[in-house]
Amino acid sequence: MELQSIVCPNCGATTTKKDYCEFCGSFLVGKISSGINVDRYADTVRKMPLNKGIKQMLDIFTNIVYDLDDQYCKLLVLDVINIKAKGIYDDGIILSITASHNGIILKYPGNASYEFANSSMFTLFEKKANDLYIVSFGKDIGGAVKFINQFIKELYPKADISFRISILSPDNKGEMGHIRYNRDGNFIDGYYMTEAFGIKNELSVLEINSKSIEELIKIKENIINTPKELEQKLKARLYDKKFVSQVNDFYFNIENINSHTAGDSILMWFSYQVSSIDIRLKYIGIHLIKFSFLNHISPDIVTKPYFEYGDWYVEVVYTLKASDLKRISESQDKEEFKLYFVDNRGHTKCMNCEQLRKIISVIWQAVEDPVEGMSKLQTVYTETNRYQRNLKKHVSWAIWTLIIWGVGSLLTLIIGGIWSFVVENKEPIIWFAIVTIVLGALCIFKVFGLKSDIKAYESKYGRAFYIH
Repeated sequence: MELQSIVCPNCGATTTKKDYCEFCGSFLVGKISSGINVDRYADTVRKMPLNKGIKQMLDIFTNIVYDLDDQYCKLLVLDVINIKAKGIYDDGIILSITASHNGIILKYPGNASYEFANSSMFTLFEKKANDLYIVSFGKDIGGAVKFINQFIKELYPKADISFRISILSPDNKGEMGHIRYNRDGNFIDGYYMTEAFGIKNELSVLEINSKSIEELIKIKENIINTPKELEQKLKARLYDKKFVSQVNDFYFNIENINSHTAGDSILMWFSYQVSSIDIRLKYIGIHLIKFSFLNHISPDIVTKPYFEYGDWYVEVVYTLKASDLKRISESQDKEEFKLYFVDNRGHTKCMNCEQLRKIISVIWQAVEDPVEGMSKLQTVYTETNRYQRNLKKHVSWAIWTLIIWGVGSLLTLIIGGIWSFVVENKEPIIWFAIVTIVLGALCIFKVFGLKSDIKAYESKYGRAFYIH
């Protein structure tokens, strides 16, 4: 059977290939083979010069990916970012690019606007689930460069772009590092983070190659695969109903996260899965925030924010595996465990979670030493519950103290004073004063007692949360 020839819309040569032009490598031949009309797009970009910044970035990215083993290719993602658009609800990503030994794939996360549907590139996209649009370029880097450049020109003409290569963790727990480049494809900075180091480590421009990145991924992979016994220990404890019920009973009503706004607070509690423990946080307040990292741990689940009865509600889940619990438990750095979030102005803030860190430490002790650890877990649970109750009581008694002193003083001066004036005797006003002083003193004594208990707990476990 004779192969059907196709005139390449990029170079004009006649090719018998079905996926790409055998002369210039254009991916447009594959689109024509699939019955897609590419004339409008091809006429637009045929004489377009290659954007040097985009070309350099794709060269850097594909040079790394094509030298990686197949299993690691999928762990690198190149994002094209609009710097001007980055904010609390917009991470600025215009396009995401992945690559494998089979070639380059561009992903657009589905802004199905009128402009997009009427763009010259729209017919070249293939729609996937969740409104994800993709374009496969094979190994046609030049075609990918022109496509990305034209996409930005048509849909984001005012964008100030930069690039970021994200290195994803092999355990599907977010990224373990990223590398940033400017619009010209020049290196800005980079970092990597594994549980072997526990903190961010800088990447130099000399380390941006397939060999060094594969070594970093393997370090993370080995750490994930070696502590199987830790996972088995945690899994066994999670079958213990007493342990699970104890952990699930920890529940915090966190203090205000914004000292200038009353009512903004975070609720925190634990839940569990087969081999991990979840920390669940729920924000309630008049401003909408965006949760970020919890001590370098990325959110596992983020529910869509909703507005109800004058308040915003945002929920997030952080999943802690056995290795996370052990690392947190062994940390002695009080300033290490923090919750990061973005406020309504797009500013990143963090809150020290010393109390939560210590509770996690006790939970892990109960995993490693069920007898002694469970006893300590029960003690911490009891003390923490008492602490939460004392916080509420302290507020309540403080209010009653003000009411008693205020109302008592008024009654003493008005009723007691009038009564004494009528009977021409000071005893009524004296008795009113004595009752006010006694009741007020008892309230003050109770307030100071509760305050003392609260400070004793905080000196031992730290405060629930505070702005840092």
